[in-house]
Amino acid sequence: MRISFAIIFLFCFSTIAQVDSVTKEKTKRDSLYLYKKIEKLSKRNRWIYEAYKSVFTYKSPTEDTTAKKIQSPKKTNEIRKRKTVRIIDMSDYDGRIIKNVFITSLDPSGYSITDTLRKPENFAERAANLAHIKSKRFTIRNHLLFKRGDSLDHFKVKESERIIRTSAYIHDAIIRVEPAAPTGDSVNVYIRTQDRWSLSPTYNYGGPWTIGLKDENFLGFGQSVEQSAYKKEPTLESPIYYKGTYVVPYIRNTFITALGFYNTDIQNQNKGVALFRPFYSPLTRWAGGADLSNFIIPTVLKVSDSLVEPVTLNYTNTDVWNGWSFPVFKSKESSKRGTRFIVAARYYHQDYKSTIDFTKDKFLTFQTTDTYFTSFSLSQRQYYKDKYIYRFGTTEDVPTGFLLSLITGVQNRPLGTNRTYGGIRCVFNGHLPNLIYVNAYLESGSYFNQSVMEQAVTRIGFGTFTSLINIGRWKWRQFLVSESTYGMNRGFNEIISINNESGLRGFSSPTLVGTNKFIVYLQTQLYLPYQVLGFSFAPVMYVGMGMVGTENNLFIKNQPFPVFALGVQFRNELLVFNTFQFTFGFYPEIPGVGYSVFKFNPVRTYDLQFRQFSVDKPGEIPYY
Repeated sequence: MRISFAIIFLFCFSTIAQVDSVTKEKTKRDSLYLYKKIEKLSKRNRWIYEAYKSVFTYKSPTEDTTAKKIQSPKKTNEIRKRKTVRIIDMSDYDGRIIKNVFITSLDPSGYSITDTLRKPENFAERAANLAHIKSKRFTIRNHLLFKRGDSLDHFKVKESERIIRTSAYIHDAIIRVEPAAPTGDSVNVYIRTQDRWSLSPTYNYGGPWTIGLKDENFLGFGQSVEQSAYKKEPTLESPIYYKGTYVVPYIRNTFITALGFYNTDIQNQNKGVALFRPFYSPLTRWAGGADLSNFIIPTVLKVSDSLVEPVTLNYTNTDVWNGWSFPVFKSKESSKRGTRFIVAARYYHQDYKSTIDFTKDKFLTFQTTDTYFTSFSLSQRQYYKDKYIYRFGTTEDVPTGFLLSLITGVQNRPLGTNRTYGGIRCVFNGHLPNLIYVNAYLESGSYFNQSVMEQAVTRIGFGTFTSLINIGRWKWRQFLVSESTYGMNRGFNEIISINNESGLRGFSSPTLVGTNKFIVYLQTQLYLPYQVLGFSFAPVMYVGMGMVGTENNLFIKNQPFPVFALGVQFRNELLVFNTFQFTFGFYPEIPGVGYSVFKFNPVRTYDLQFRQFSVDKPGEIPYY
């Protein structure tokens, strides 16, 4: 354990030392020499130069921020004025009547949110846009918290811009406000959005195969459609199964989303429908949802420490909830308007068609139950804009604030063995400008059966990343994430691990399981200013460590398992499935697999995310 912590410490120290030495070294060497040389040679032939422009692009530093002014080009025979969208303080127009709302939706290739005159410049960009259907104006309008004829509220305008950017098919968005006339009390609102490529394929081959297609913006309506076919056995006689989902978000500006899904696999059948409205903004007054789903899942039930039994679970879920949000302060300040007191209630019915012997079901987990949950929360949400965190140069809305939530519940079970539930959730997100961003959370919950704790869990997490550090034209951030989970009096089937998304990326042990765990990892992320075919480059280094323990043997007493990975990401922000990467991972030991294990592409670094603190339907604290 000491060796692993020493390795991580040396890694941090060496990284900081390297950054310091690079920033101090003043070199006059042009890092774009090779690209300029290729460009010079390609200009000798028109067609070669067109091909060059289609493949190679360089993202200049001025494109990383929203410029208020652009210097006029030098006088030539052909002068083209470039007009850049100006960012102004919209609060100056608060209270004025919105006369018109103008929406401009742009294709993915060759356009800019801030440069109104930028157009596709080569054949590849123009041809690609022909295959894309732009978002309809009503699709964008469904995300707005204001409409024509309303009094302008700059907080609602900023929130609308952020909500638009949360859509999977939107690359970026900007909203500006201008007076409708030199004199008067009305304004015009201009909304400018740029789409992403919404289509992404799904495929798998080499034995069992899968083929499918997903469209996040079907016909420009903002609807998500995903359909795929697959085989589980590589034989001609094996059946073909189908699965899919259909999502209709924000129906007619109600912010209600409809969803349906199905899977015909006889060994993993599921189907269901749902309607839900989340707390999409700090200004949301109410949220809720209702869904009905059915699952048929063959599995192995562990009935004791040494005995397992194959069973088929067949159950139907009925889930209904509603929440109400109340402002805490009457002030118009953003921080106070984003502070809300939220009350939510939920009814959850789980109906098992197939029965399991009570003696083999320790906590009656696989029996028909009715559970009632309530939650009382105090939440403060604000957002600030940043770039180069999880995306490469596109505007990102980073949440700050806190959440304090108290959860209570009652579960009605067979044989009159009812029990109560109690839990707490505390989340804090803070930002120190020009220094670090911090995310920390503590959540704990348990059922109580006659004062005896059952299926209890406590989860503690901490994450941080540094402010963006410039190294010449390169950019750099350092991430740190630490999480621990403690389970107490859990069922035989309730075990956790540090495998893959549950802990260390690429780590996959069939034998290392327990009831508590601890993981910590460091991720060094570089962002290079070069692009090829619209893809940016980002070298990445990943170092992590994890431990697993049982209820009678905590993780702190057990062996740590480290992981080391190095690679590069290729990311195109205009694609929905926008990240490809090549990484090499080294695992000194994976229990049940072997020693000195090397893996190709084991680390999915682009899924690094911190805990959010928006209020959702009340329920159990998750155990994973």
